[in-house]
Amino acid sequence: MAWFPSSLYSQNYEDLYLWRLFRDKHQGFYIDVGAYHPATDSVTKIFYDQGWCGINIEPVPALFKAFQRDRSRDTNLPIALSGENGFTTINIVGDSGLSSVDSYSSSIAPEAFSQRSLEVPVRTLYSVICTHAPSSIDFIKIDVEGFELEVLRGLELNRLHESLRPKVILLEVTLPNSRIDSPVRDDCQFLLEESGYQKFFFDGLNDYYCQDSELFRCSSAVLPPNVFDKLPVTPGYYQSMLSELDEAKHQLQDAFKEIKLMRNELDSLREEKPILAKQVCDFKHELHQLHSQKLILSDMIMRHESKLLWLRSRRNASDKMIKSLMFKLIRVSHLIARLRLHADRLM
Repeated sequence: MAWFPSSLYSQNYEDLYLWRLFRDKHQGFYIDVGAYHPATDSVTKIFYDQGWCGINIEPVPALFKAFQRDRSRDTNLPIALSGENGFTTINIVGDSGLSSVDSYSSSIAPEAFSQRSLEVPVRTLYSVICTHAPSSIDFIKIDVEGFELEVLRGLELNRLHESLRPKVILLEVTLPNSRIDSPVRDDCQFLLEESGYQKFFFDGLNDYYCQDSELFRCSSAVLPPNVFDKLPVTPGYYQSMLSELDEAKHQLQDAFKEIKLMRNELDSLREEKPILAKQVCDFKHELHQLHSQKLILSDMIMRHESKLLWLRSRRNASDKMIKSLMFKLIRVSHLIARLRLHADRLM
């Protein structure tokens, strides 16, 4: 019985086309080279949600951590792939999907994206499969921004055991953010056809290959998205709608919380209203008392000011009297001195 995903996540319906091929398989295995993100533009999320597992190759540290967090059943590897094992430098372009070993993708990146270089381990896809893959592989998706041919060379399909040869291989074959064919597209096709694979579909961005024996069955996936798929169409639009709906739900929940808080505050205010009314009456009474005390104090101040003026006038009169007495005392002193002088002469 076929299984149906609740939504699509891929950038260009890749998961829809793959689902058509594997909708009767409830558990399988995938390899995602250049996995980017566990949900955003993901080709494998619908399969993981169904119960599949696989290998995700993502060397950008922040994106690798997202896979470690959200894809616990998967094998997540923070490495790059090439034609031989070793180390290489990747160009990390912000949080976009343009990070790559190839420098072209970083050269066309918008100026808004920050860029930096990072040295990472490099392995061949063949060695990764021999180390981590189970007994069979359903599909491999390769999106490494222009480095697809080197990854395919490292796959070494002719050396793989028949059971480990993937049923379907899809790889990005246009230059980043354009409809222009990648310079290695024809070389990739030649390499795959030499290894027993046939191209059965081009979706405008990716070429899809299958084993020769699977060509007839896989040709059924080339139809455009349609109503008979019974799946949500336009993944990007659908995901944006889901995000907007989710944001609206959060905003509505926050609004309900605020309304509940406001109702609680209103109930509290209603309960406090009689207390506040009594406090207002008490304040009015205190204000009246303060006003009466103010009048009394004003009257006292006026009386004390009058008394102070009277005291000042008395002090001025006393000062005049003291000055007069001092003047008379000086005159008496002079008179006594003259009398003593006269008495001395008489003697």
